[in-house]
Amino acid sequence: MESLVRHSLELARAYSAQNRTDEALALVLDAEELAPEQIRYHFISRHLVTVWVRQQRGKPSHLLAGVAQRLRVIG
Repeated sequence: MESLVRHSLELARAYSAQNRTDEALALVLDAEELAPEQIRYHFISRHLVTVWVRQQRGKPSHLLAGVAQRLRVIG
C-alpha cells in the first residue's frame, strides 16, 4: 500500500510540473482514500497542495480547499 501511495504522489508531482494540476489533484485525492494518514503527513502531498493553493487566483476549488484543510496547510 505504501509503495502505491508513494507512486501516486510521485506521479502527481510529475503532472504538477507539467501544469496538469487537475490530474495531479485527482491522484492525491485517490491516494488519500487509500491511506489518509500517510497523505496527511507526507512531504510531497503537503508541498503540492500548498503550492496549488498559493497559485490560485482567488478562492481555491472546493476539492483543493478540502484537501488543504485536511492536510492542515490552510485554516
